Amino acid sequence: MFHIDYRVKGEDVNDHMAMESRAYHSYSTRHIYNFLFQLGYSRQRLNKLRIIPQEQKSHFELIKPLMFGNSFSIILHVKTYDPYIGSFELKNSFFNSNKELCAIITSETTLNSLQGHEISSPVTQKIINYGLDPIG
Repeated sequence: MFHIDYRVKGEDVNDHMAMESRAYHSYSTRHIYNFLFQLGYSRQRLNKLRIIPQEQKSHFELIKPLMFGNSFSIILHVKTYDPYIGSFELKNSFFNSNKELCAIITSETTLNSLQGHEISSPVTQKIINYGLDPIG
């Protein structure tokens, strides 16, 4: 489980001041990069290793919209790892400042080389060692 706090900005919202779905996906991607940074892999280091996290499939569920100016947190759960296709099932849960669940993005993410194929790497091993979510 990995957690960071954020705030909804003006460019994230629609005319009704609610966060747009593209912003949820953008924060989800940013959160994955922050998680990799926490494991010791900055964007520059990933670029040097020629590794990019790539979302294969995702499911977005909006429960309660986040509004402009609201603080919110994202908790990342690494749910499963499939070594045969090299993909992680990641779950990003968005909570408002009252700790109410507002949205969930579940994604199947692989670590790909810039040539476009999945790789097994020390990054993959660090994510596994960080700990798969015991809840699953």
